[in-house]
Amino acid sequence: MAGPKYKKTIATDSLQNLIANIGTGTDRVSKSKFVPDNFFSNEELAGMYMGWLGRRIVDLVPDEALKKGWTVVCPSWTPDKIDILDAYVQNRLELPEKINEALKGSRIFGGAIILSIVDSRYGSFNNPIPDFLPKNSLLGIQMYDAWQCYPSLLNFTNPLAKNYRNPESYTIGASGMMVHNYVKNKNGDIQEEFIQGTLVNWTRVQRFQGSWLPWYARQRNLYWGQSILSSSYEAVRNAKGVDASIASLLFRASVPVMKVQDLAGIIADPEAREAFLERVNLLNYGMSNNNMAIIDQEETLESFEPGAISNLDSILERYYILVSTATGIPVTKLIGESARGLNATGEGDLNNYYDMLEDYQKQVVKPALMDMYKKWIVPSLFDELIPKDFDITFPPLERVSPKDKQQADSEFVNMLTQCLDAGLIDKKVARREIHERGVFNNFNQEDIDRIEGEEDDNEIEPQDAMDAMDRKLTDDELEELDDLDEIIENEENENLRLRLILLRSKLREKGEEAALEYIRNEDMLSEYFQANGYSNGTPEE
Repeated sequence: MAGPKYKKTIATDSLQNLIANIGTGTDRVSKSKFVPDNFFSNEELAGMYMGWLGRRIVDLVPDEALKKGWTVVCPSWTPDKIDILDAYVQNRLELPEKINEALKGSRIFGGAIILSIVDSRYGSFNNPIPDFLPKNSLLGIQMYDAWQCYPSLLNFTNPLAKNYRNPESYTIGASGMMVHNYVKNKNGDIQEEFIQGTLVNWTRVQRFQGSWLPWYARQRNLYWGQSILSSSYEAVRNAKGVDASIASLLFRASVPVMKVQDLAGIIADPEAREAFLERVNLLNYGMSNNNMAIIDQEETLESFEPGAISNLDSILERYYILVSTATGIPVTKLIGESARGLNATGEGDLNNYYDMLEDYQKQVVKPALMDMYKKWIVPSLFDELIPKDFDITFPPLERVSPKDKQQADSEFVNMLTQCLDAGLIDKKVARREIHERGVFNNFNQEDIDRIEGEEDDNEIEPQDAMDAMDRKLTDDELEELDDLDEIIENEENENLRLRLILLRSKLREKGEEAALEYIRNEDMLSEYFQANGYSNGTPEE
């Protein structure tokens, strides 16, 4: 006996209300759906970028992420070696400019590459190059965005390869163009050779990709990521449309209306119509705030005003907030609009934005830089691999104003001084904390090493600073320095205040000799004491 037959149905969970017509077949909202059709041509994306808003969306993040550059950190290298590397990267390769262009190209078109130009020992550009270049083989680098280079062959066969499901080669430029190859002659001069072909092997490029896309959407986008302009296209289009509509509306704020008797009869007669139009043109030409309008006694000229135009700024601001949401850039950064509302500072939005910038530096910029230093730059320049302690760091982003930073640095130094006085930390820890925080621009690791190298193991026993000054200073000078804590507290110049705090620490720790030497070496302190009546800029011994 055959079992019961069941009809196959698709189970769906949704809200329905037959009385309110919500979720039913006749509900208009239920007919809305998402489709993957937001793929735009490169021409449209380039045109969108050439507008001020599109350019702002694309340029702001790379420019601010690279505004202060980056720092190569390698304790196993000498400072001179790092300086040579920095000069080579900055001047010869122009890497900061190239990587900035690549980041912008990936945000506009969804992808970009930096091509390594090496000498001809490896033949055509379609031939692979080793993981680490030989010495002096890297001649330069160039950037190409996704509009200039197209994936040719894809790697679907080796899932362990770095380029799995990515191109094996790229076609740069138009089909059939002549690709340059570069060689050095016997004199060391670079010469050009021409190679028939357009393919570039993937080992010769550093790939930059836009936002992540699902696999099949990535296939439709020629295996590149998503452009930031395409994901924010609707929000930008609506904001620009509202902006243009408001500008057009302002032109129509007052419309002159002329009432003419038997207008239909005038228009029906060709000769009368021509004469009437000429008369209207003359009338329109002469109308202004300073001229009068002359009309017939039976005609009427009125001004039609559609009504008071208000809240346009709020409407436009709302659309720019949507653009800010779509791009992750605060309105305060996007269009320079200050935060509104009671006690609104925009500090929370800016902190989120700077967090996003730091993630962008760590997840996008730094991996690409480390890869290029590892494969191309260091091996070609020094004929060696990068050490294990090689690293790239980015200067801290400016989250606070210079005044707030000075105040915070002053409080930080005060805290260190209290910890020193209490014996919780020693001088070496304090110096390194000050250096890592960046309190002084010109206080670097070399200064720390020099100071620690000059310190004598047999330090002078600490003595009370005021007692030491009592034996050496005159009564007038003693009155000026009798309460150093009060002087520090009342000093408005933050840089001088920090130096006075360090002077107080010197006096208490090492005595008068070290304090006077510190004063002589600090121009700001010398000028301060000289201005307050001390000869030669220091207290007389």
